[in-house]
Amino acid sequence: MNVTNRLIGLFALVVVAVALAALVRRRGVRAREVTGTARLTAAQLGRPLGAEVTFVQFSTATCATCRPVRRTLGELAADATDVAHVELDAEHHPDLVREHRVLTTPTVLVLDRAGFVRRRLAGAIDRRALHEALAAVRPAATTPTTTPTTTPTTTPTTTPAPRPGTEVHHG
Repeated sequence: MNVTNRLIGLFALVVVAVALAALVRRRGVRAREVTGTARLTAAQLGRPLGAEVTFVQFSTATCATCRPVRRTLGELAADATDVAHVELDAEHHPDLVREHRVLTTPTVLVLDRAGFVRRRLAGAIDRRALHEALAAVRPAATTPTTTPTTTPTTTPTTTPAPRPGTEVHHG
């Protein structure tokens, strides 16, 4: 095998690796709304729930993507008094892992004020996805609100179309 063939093979391998990395990155976060009665309590978490929203992050010691998610969730919780972030080591909470079907880390469950799971995110979770989940679960009453001022609206009136042979003057 000559040098040219080796370089072509190496180039092809790099192209395939980059394509696979792009595919995995595009798949990124898997987020979904959760309906039902799945719930976590302050006793199960070992700390109080957030006043409105609690992010429960399942992590492991070997999870490379868990650290940036931990950092972002910590920032979200620090910036909002109604939000809490609880990180659980999946290896130390196998009962919760089974109960909530945690198959990968990080997995983040987004709880409402009563502890019901309302959103679930897994995989390479980015800041945008976490903000979207927060906005979706946080009650409207706790988001910055302004009472919209209503201005009188006029319903456009329609003028009937003129009959053929007649003129319409607007003046």
